[in-house]
Amino acid sequence: MAKRVSPGGCLIVFLGLLAVGSAPGYVLLEVQRVLTWEKLLVAVAAVCLLCGAFVVTHVRPLTEDEVRELATKRRNRQITTYFTFRQGRR
Repeated sequence: MAKRVSPGGCLIVFLGLLAVGSAPGYVLLEVQRVLTWEKLLVAVAAVCLLCGAFVVTHVRPLTEDEVRELATKRRNRQITTYFTFRQGRR
């Protein structure tokens, strides 16, 4: 079944495409005006810091307790998806 799309979302996409299609030179000039090298370097540094923090905090082997807990969660999820219970008779 297809998802419904709000009319407002369609309007925004349409206006964006219209703006890009009708004046690509103006859009590029505006992007260049707003996006400076300093802002770009700050954004790249922020992404690198976030990736580095993720690697430092998440790249390590699991402990025995974490392995047991993960195995229990996965097994319970498999049981829940395999067995479905309904109230009443069919």
